[in-house]
Amino acid sequence: MKPNVQRNGIRESPAQAKARAQQIADAFEQAAAGERTLRQLRESVSALAHVDISVPIVEDFLNDFIKSRDRVATRSTYNNDSRAVRLFLDYLGNKAKGRIDTITKLDVVGFISSESTRVRESTVHKYVASLAVPFAQAYESELIARNPFAKLPLKQKKRRDSLPREAFTVDEVKKLIEVLPAEWSSMVQCCIYLGGLRLGDCALLKWSQVDFENRIVTVVTGKQKDHMRIPLLPKLEAHLLQRREQSRVVYVHPSLARRYRVHPGSISSEFSMQMRLLGLSPAFEPQSGDRRNMTTKSFHSLRSTAATMLHMAGVDQAIAMKILSHQSSTVHQIYVRPSDEQIRAEMAKLEDV
Repeated sequence: MKPNVQRNGIRESPAQAKARAQQIADAFEQAAAGERTLRQLRESVSALAHVDISVPIVEDFLNDFIKSRDRVATRSTYNNDSRAVRLFLDYLGNKAKGRIDTITKLDVVGFISSESTRVRESTVHKYVASLAVPFAQAYESELIARNPFAKLPLKQKKRRDSLPREAFTVDEVKKLIEVLPAEWSSMVQCCIYLGGLRLGDCALLKWSQVDFENRIVTVVTGKQKDHMRIPLLPKLEAHLLQRREQSRVVYVHPSLARRYRVHPGSISSEFSMQMRLLGLSPAFEPQSGDRRNMTTKSFHSLRSTAATMLHMAGVDQAIAMKILSHQSSTVHQIYVRPSDEQIRAEMAKLEDV
């Protein structure tokens, strides 16, 4: 009779070891046949083999998730996801060193409550959306029995968290083109003369997208991924030809393109600061925490300017929506923001009665 042997702290006979090995093999076969879940398989093998088939550590799992997003997500999304993970891990403290299946809905609700005292609720919603993805993956992989981010009692975004956005007047746009630094002045012209092009699309505009021969600018919008062929208006053509003589690098706005690729929010904040310095948009102090100063005008307001100008000129709504790459008339109407002077001029026509 063969003596008992000790492996992994287990003292057993060869016959017992063989029986245990068969039980492990049976467990894998049952999982392959769909008779056991991955979680049940992991628990069975851990018990039979007396080894820990580890459920990932929270910190390691979330950091691995961020690494996987580096070349997949847009830079803006990647930055948002990274910040959400960092803040969540900081909130968890020592618990971040524990297994991912120890995270409960109570932890998540506590994180939401904590962040709600520092940032706007719309920002909290973004954090939750970012963190929900890796935890959904963990649930689908049966690393966790319950998803703590499922069916969260999130508050509705409050109106006081935002300010009514205003469009720039034509005179203000002319002032921006005249007094802003060269790249920003060019960005404003590209936005207006290309039909309200978004900040990211303007910043990442390449010379290869500008067809001077056929007077067409081709753009795949960063937000909707719309393929657009935009007529190159004479004013913008003259401006871009002059700019091309000064710089023949890949991007039309190389400095802003480089910074946008690293941190999109930085150039948006810079433009808002320029507006405050020029006295075109007063800053409203945040109520508390890390909320940013809020302004009534941003680079995105130029899209409202373009929409309003088209509307006041009597351009057919369907064509205006096509120019601005709007998917619905409801969204489009939000962007039409006539100034007090424009409203007054139109209301004066009532006196003709």
